[in-house]
Amino acid sequence: MIGGLRSFAGNRVLLIACIAYLLVYAGNMVQVNMSIFAQQAIGELSGELAGYQLTLRFFFKILCGFFLGWLLTRTNPKMPLLVTLGLQIVGVVWVLCVPGYWFLLAFGINGAGELFGVYYMNYPVQCSPKSQVRRNVGFLSLLSTVVGLAPVFYGFISDTWGMRASFYVALMILLGTAYLVVTQLPATPRPTTTE
Repeated sequence: MIGGLRSFAGNRVLLIACIAYLLVYAGNMVQVNMSIFAQQAIGELSGELAGYQLTLRFFFKILCGFFLGWLLTRTNPKMPLLVTLGLQIVGVVWVLCVPGYWFLLAFGINGAGELFGVYYMNYPVQCSPKSQVRRNVGFLSLLSTVVGLAPVFYGFISDTWGMRASFYVALMILLGTAYLVVTQLPATPRPTTTE
């Protein structure tokens, strides 16, 4: 296991792709605060709006799913990473800037961006030699448990500095991830070693 972890951490592109996955996942976890913030943005109880939030979230996810599949066939594996990350960023900016019922569109935008889970996981698979794909995905899945602390982190920020501060923090995480993806990941990943 130690040797496998050393090999995992020694593959620079794979390591950066995994860090990007964890960061975008952490940025996405601000959705819990989005639901709570709906009452402040719209003026109705969050529970009254839950059905609309979920409908928009999954409807946009369906539409974007078709688009992202098509986009991947026409471009490269990095492009869906950028698109889903961009949707996450737009969703958080929407929360910060758009009041009233239009605020609910943030759940759709963010829902479409949730497809990052498919494409960010696919990228490390492509960075891995075939003989190490399962092991590397296992390590990434194990590491992603740390993201479970993100809602606690956002809750602490909200309690200390207000709900809007948690969105600004999520936005900074997502923008930092965008910089990492744009500057450090190749458009088409290749395994660094052979089987």
